[in-house]
Amino acid sequence: MVLIGNSHRTSMEGIKALEKILAEFNLPVVAIPVTSGLHLKSCCSLIDQGVIIISDNPAGNHIRSEIERLVPTENAFQFIVVPDGVA
Repeated sequence: MVLIGNSHRTSMEGIKALEKILAEFNLPVVAIPVTSGLHLKSCCSLIDQGVIIISDNPAGNHIRSEIERLVPTENAFQFIVVPDGVA
């Protein structure tokens, strides 16, 4: 599974293009709405398979809730919440 931020820097058109490419590898794409910050990785990073480090601020909390809402339960992530500057 590939998480990609849907922000002012990455459009749905770009996300759809990536979905098409990754479908050849059976990798589903989940578009995560990013309402603040430059992009998805402004407040989180994958640090291990199934583990995301995420900032403890409004943007990070929003991203976490969107991931929890959009990612199927069988593919759920664990989150390590850290102060904003650390993330």
